[in-house]
Amino acid sequence: MSAAPRHRVATKPSPRELAKLEELMLYLAWRSEDDPNFGQTKLNKLLCLADFHAYGTRGQSITHQPYRRMEYGPAPRFLVQAQRELFKSKAAVLVERESTEGTTQQRLIPIREFTAKYLTADDITSAEKALEWLKHATATEAMNRSHRWLPWLVTPPGEDIPYELVFFDRPAEVSSSDVDFLKATEEKCG
Repeated sequence: MSAAPRHRVATKPSPRELAKLEELMLYLAWRSEDDPNFGQTKLNKLLCLADFHAYGTRGQSITHQPYRRMEYGPAPRFLVQAQRELFKSKAAVLVERESTEGTTQQRLIPIREFTAKYLTADDITSAEKALEWLKHATATEAMNRSHRWLPWLVTPPGEDIPYELVFFDRPAEVSSSDVDFLKATEEKCG
């Protein structure tokens, strides 16, 4: 019996995959325009939650972007490239302001609406689910939640988080011995 195929993630995003990431960013920024806690950190978490929710419910992420385990939580590998495209095309700007936590917040502000042709109804449903999960969360709270998320916990720092780990994630708390066991198993199995 052969192993199930791994979810394909972009090593270099196609123009369509990059466009989907850009449009998802615009959608989430547009929907978060009244959220005083919305900034770059929260955007990264929303993107990740939407993509992993889509993969968990239908076996296909929205953007096909790899998410890396970074110090402050998961972040799309091609986020900077997508933002550059949004700024270059004057679709969005990045504004710095003081956050509700008293820190400097970098906030993506859409100049134009998202392009619906790149996002399906199912994509929007996953994005809305992510927005619901982090509705009142500050950047720190969103980061702390991501640090308790099993796929982030078991992925080595700087590495891509396998989409398949979403099937092992459950709301229950994960003990440190569970994390150690999963890391040891991953090392043995490659």
